[in-house]
Amino acid sequence: MMKRLAACFLLAAFAAACSGGSGPDETPGGETQIFERAGYRVIPITRGDIVDIVPAVGEIQAAAAVEVGAEVSGTVAEVFVDFDEPVEAGQLLARIDPAPFEAALRQAQAQLSMASADRDSASAEYDSQNAQLERIRTLTGRGAGSASALQDREFAVRSARADLARAQASVALAEARVEDAEFALGRTEIRAPIDGFVLERRVEAGQVVNAVQTAPTLFVIAANLTEVVIEARVAENDVGRIEEGMRVRFTVDAYPDEYFEGESGPIRRAPIRTGRLVSYPVEIRAMDPGERLLPGMTASVEFVHSDARSVLRAPIETLYFIPDDYEPELPEEALRMAEERGSLSRFDTPEMRRTFLASIEVGILIARDRARVFVLDSGSPDMREISVGIQDLDYFEIADGEVEEGDLIIIGPADAAR
Repeated sequence: MMKRLAACFLLAAFAAACSGGSGPDETPGGETQIFERAGYRVIPITRGDIVDIVPAVGEIQAAAAVEVGAEVSGTVAEVFVDFDEPVEAGQLLARIDPAPFEAALRQAQAQLSMASADRDSASAEYDSQNAQLERIRTLTGRGAGSASALQDREFAVRSARADLARAQASVALAEARVEDAEFALGRTEIRAPIDGFVLERRVEAGQVVNAVQTAPTLFVIAANLTEVVIEARVAENDVGRIEEGMRVRFTVDAYPDEYFEGESGPIRRAPIRTGRLVSYPVEIRAMDPGERLLPGMTASVEFVHSDARSVLRAPIETLYFIPDDYEPELPEEALRMAEERGSLSRFDTPEMRRTFLASIEVGILIARDRARVFVLDSGSPDMREISVGIQDLDYFEIADGEVEEGDLIIIGPADAAR
């Protein structure tokens, strides 16, 4: 935190010598009144909330949405559901004209019947040849049959066995064709895979669908909208501050005065390039029991990087103020080093010398993870050391230090407001 403020402190220290400090006419957010006292614009140190956010933009999507397509080609005969209609798993959504598929099934069944008859015939022939072989084998054993007749019958049995195997394979093939035809006929009925509602309907009765190369999407079924997903695009300079599981809040144009809460998921590594701008998608899951968030709504997202409630806080501007006549009391070692390096001799005016010494003090404070502010005490600015906690665009947290609630912290000289 102190490293982030270092550059601002140093710039402010040198700028104070020229401008004498500046500040807004009112506190950001208007929560505490700024007023003038003893020639300075001051504001009481108060307790309040500080939320450090990372902004992003995303689109509302249903958390679970399934594309329902056609697995067979044909003409859509009937469509039974419309947009936004609730559906149950297994419910009939549409039907493709089943006539061609019924005909194909009857043909496959007929081919199965023919194959079964051929198998039965081949089986009977095998049994006959096998019985004749046994008779000849018995006669040959008694010396009443010839060896050549036995050999011919053995060949005939082997041939009959091969014909039976071929017929059995034909039956198996015909059965597979029947199953395929039954499967295709069943796929003429397009049914809902999940409970939900019809988010999109992309088909009309009479439309021809072609599923030869890819399955055309006929419906999009969303489970429900009590849980939604936002794919937020985070700029590359902010993505380093995003972590999985961070609290997220967001608004939509339909309800501009209401914050919805969510939680961040993993950061996807695939960049999104828009011209010279690079962003990274981060998935956010949020609950919406009232189902007011609709798919396609634009969400203004705020990742809550840090959050502090009811802490001592002061406006960011108070960190930059330096009184015109302020000359810090630096350690002797720091002054000696500045003298040895000839740094102090380079400044011709007391104002430039004071500004330089103030910048040295800033460096010393930063090394100790501290900062400084000026409190109006007995009508004069009094430097106080503090530790800076989290900060947002308007306020910083006073984690600890030599200040208390109600102290008048100086924003700038009174004439800076004019």
